[in-house]
Amino acid sequence: MSQHYFNAVHRGDPITVLLGWDPLDHFFMIVERREPAPGQDDYLFISTGAPTLDDLRVTLKTLCIPVPRVMFDQVEHDRRNGLGSRVVVYAADGSLPH
Repeated sequence: MSQHYFNAVHRGDPITVLLGWDPLDHFFMIVERREPAPGQDDYLFISTGAPTLDDLRVTLKTLCIPVPRVMFDQVEHDRRNGLGSRVVVYAADGSLPH
């Protein structure tokens, strides 16, 4: 599975968005709190079989979590090229690492 990570903040909580492509023919996304408070769920969202990236974009928009467009573009690149073991961690400004 390709793995694309972006750190953000959701309602004051630091979170990590993991978006990727599984060569078994689906996209996936996990939105996880990095420092959950006692009694707080670790995960805001888990999808292990989304048919399209647009489904996941809508979810992030509903959760009010901005993710750089390039992240979606790169996951689509992984799908088109059959890349299943790529790991990318995006900078705070959303840019690709050098």
